[in-house]
Amino acid sequence: MHFSPEISPPQRPTGEHHFALRTLIRYLWTFHKITPNIIAQGTKGLSNDSVENYVNRPGKKENTINDRFNRIFVRLRDIINSFEGLLLPAQLLPLTNFLYNPDLMSTPQTPVSISETDLRSWQHSSEALKQEVLTRIVGMWRVVRISSAQWDNQDVPEFNISLLNIFNHMHRSELMPDCRLYSRGKFSKTDYNTNDGFILMRPNRFYIVGRMISADRLPFVLSFNYSSVENAGNGIIPHLTTTVGQSLSVNSHHLTISSYVFAEYIEGTANIDDKAEYEQRKEQERAVIGVYNINDASAIIVDKVQLSRLIQWSRNDMIWIMK
Repeated sequence: MHFSPEISPPQRPTGEHHFALRTLIRYLWTFHKITPNIIAQGTKGLSNDSVENYVNRPGKKENTINDRFNRIFVRLRDIINSFEGLLLPAQLLPLTNFLYNPDLMSTPQTPVSISETDLRSWQHSSEALKQEVLTRIVGMWRVVRISSAQWDNQDVPEFNISLLNIFNHMHRSELMPDCRLYSRGKFSKTDYNTNDGFILMRPNRFYIVGRMISADRLPFVLSFNYSSVENAGNGIIPHLTTTVGQSLSVNSHHLTISSYVFAEYIEGTANIDDKAEYEQRKEQERAVIGVYNINDASAIIVDKVQLSRLIQWSRNDMIWIMK
């Protein structure tokens, strides 16, 4: 992999840029031993502590973190260019493409693929489209996929149900995450895993790219269908209730899996103004996440049609495990 040495940092890094750079640093640090100290070497204004703090303890002052972003961006570009034979996993390719826009970028051979155009279109889309999208998807969602643990007994499909919480953008800065995904695998040792994510929009699809907060795992990608209602004509933008798509993530056994998913909106969670009521509802929904058999999943999921489709997909082996 090689980037043009003329590629410069963006004039004003967004939350998406910071997320992408931090995720790339974490991967190179964990899997290729490119430590913060190596990144800081020979770079004015950087030290081991400043790089490590940028990754693990993001500062609140925008000017400070943007300055660190710019210095690390250039240094990491040069390090990667000098790294012979570096191959990045599929989940990192779209984020790397977003940051550096390499001249040659192979498309991941997985069901989920995000190009630079996909990622950048969210920043350049009209304010009207942004408002429409946020109005239609804000709130809490149940995200459902076939559990990768079902391979122990393929005759009895099991379903992994996660909680996706998309924040109201009227109450957040652009450097904060757009959403959080709470998940728990069949063999998880914790009550749930917390993942920060960002939403990126295309005209007929929106992506959620995120990473677990408490572990150096690879990022996940969720890709969902989306239909605009710009010409509805009644002046009311209806909330999206169900959407289908694909996912690319890491399971409890640290294996990369890809599968079809669907998400259904949890009625009444888009505009909860009272903080205590909001926290109570979030805890209530978070208690539901986990792996369920067909009978238990049917009692939780409202959209039985989409659940039936997942069962059919499981019979057709529509889940991929990449070792």
